Amino acid sequence: MAALGIVVFTVLMIAMIILGKTGQLGISLSYNVGVEEYGLFSILSIGLIPILTASVMILMFRPTSAYVLGLAPVTTSCVSASFAGFLIGMFIWCATQLISTFDAVFVKYLALPAIWENSLFYFGRTALSSLTVLLAAVLMPAISIELLARGLIQQAFTLSGSHSFSSVVISSLFALTFFDLNGLFILILWGIVSFWIRHRTDSLIASSLGTASFALAMIFSRPIFTAIGQLLFRMPLIEVMKVRIFLTMCCLILAVLLLIPTAIINEAGKRIADESKRLRDLKKNQKRPGKGSWKSAVSPAAHYALRIAAILCTAVLAAFMFLL
Repeated sequence: MAALGIVVFTVLMIAMIILGKTGQLGISLSYNVGVEEYGLFSILSIGLIPILTASVMILMFRPTSAYVLGLAPVTTSCVSASFAGFLIGMFIWCATQLISTFDAVFVKYLALPAIWENSLFYFGRTALSSLTVLLAAVLMPAISIELLARGLIQQAFTLSGSHSFSSVVISSLFALTFFDLNGLFILILWGIVSFWIRHRTDSLIASSLGTASFALAMIFSRPIFTAIGQLLFRMPLIEVMKVRIFLTMCCLILAVLLLIPTAIINEAGKRIADESKRLRDLKKNQKRPGKGSWKSAVSPAAHYALRIAAILCTAVLAAFMFLL
């Protein structure tokens, strides 16, 4: 199921790239040409295509709601995921800004993704532009991409036990959907964070909340840290050394604050793992999996096919982006 979904998703993205580059799509494949184009491009690339792919997968294979959504949402997990996503987003922003002060080359390759960088420019101009930013930069990644990536594709990957490999491959594939090579590193980190939340909490709602809060952190980190710097120093920070000291202090504070939500999420993951092991022990004498546990019968050959499909599709999509 997941391999077909990855292939369909990649084909649709390539078709959009070709139509966009040839001018037949009618919209610009960029986030900095106006709020209307910003919204339309976002709705198409990270909204419509993931939703269409997920719909095809659900109609063809009809996975159970427990497979897609995971466990019933627990309040502590959802709240912790929201705080973790926001704090991790702020920490990544702060750390990349700190690293960029040491060499100009880092400014390019650790750039804030354009969908979030430009959103602050559009946000607040009008009520419609603010709504467009929240829909395109926050809600759609948290709903459409999470449904496809964490609800359907990730579940198949994690069955093989290769969690580190799975998180990098899935994150890379969906990071490419933003068409932002300079912001690719942060987008991959975002995907890994969301992968970790879904894996530890086994809740699609928790990972969606983490994604939404991460996006909000990316959008508002600059004005937040600017305001804090002006409050502490009574003036805008211009000297490089003062900027480094300030950003280092902020990174340390955020690292400490992250201990609480990450500990809660990891503890939830341990409880889920123990419960899953207990259920497997109860069913180990069954000749075949019962209803609702069909996913445990996936063969090793299917896992290898899934990995190969993911790697090839990621490489093909990256090649199209670089060449076109």
